[in-house]
Amino acid sequence: MAKLLVLTDEIQNVDFGVEADFIKLEKAPSSELLRRARTYGAVFVLSNNFWQMTATLAKNFDLKSKISFARDIKIVQSVSYEAPLCGFRQSFESGREAYSELVVRELEVERSARVAYELAKDKLIVADIPEIKALSSLIRKVVSEVNEDYPYISVSTCSLAQLLLSATKGKVEGDILAFTPTASELEKFFHPVACAYLSDDAFGVYGGDPKAVLPFMLKNSFDL
Repeated sequence: MAKLLVLTDEIQNVDFGVEADFIKLEKAPSSELLRRARTYGAVFVLSNNFWQMTATLAKNFDLKSKISFARDIKIVQSVSYEAPLCGFRQSFESGREAYSELVVRELEVERSARVAYELAKDKLIVADIPEIKALSSLIRKVVSEVNEDYPYISVSTCSLAQLLLSATKGKVEGDILAFTPTASELEKFFHPVACAYLSDDAFGVYGGDPKAVLPFMLKNSFDL
């Protein structure tokens, strides 16, 4: 069975349920450590700074799906490492313009949607921003197509504002599928304690509170 690589501030006696190698966490992982890390079944960051370190590792390994584990819910989102489309252009009517464009690709939506459906027990909430019509239309179209493969999952769609309002009243039931910039706002509200970045195979980068993410890690990366 593949082993787990644990990067930690200080070596701790934590039982992860699989054979693990513990390595003292560096401020920035070396190229040698990154090469070694991909030979493991998974990497776990056991540190107060796990958000930054897991994001750095995920970018290096080009992991495109992220799950944030909060107290009662999980937030699934797609991750893009491409620079936003932005710059300057000339307008005939108003002269020079600055622009910034949000790009979400169909494959990214489908990948994250399937992760969310596999994770959800019986209910899934799709949170988007209806005001961005093209983005909302693409997300809802792809999710409805993926839903055909998961007829036993109840899915509902709502805006970010509606979801946050429901959350303040304690009425959010189910896991959440979200996209930029919705996901970052939800993370600020729900304060997740752990995260997982997933590849298209079993490899993943995990971090935070082991109790919150360990069962998922063992199932996803070690088939336990």
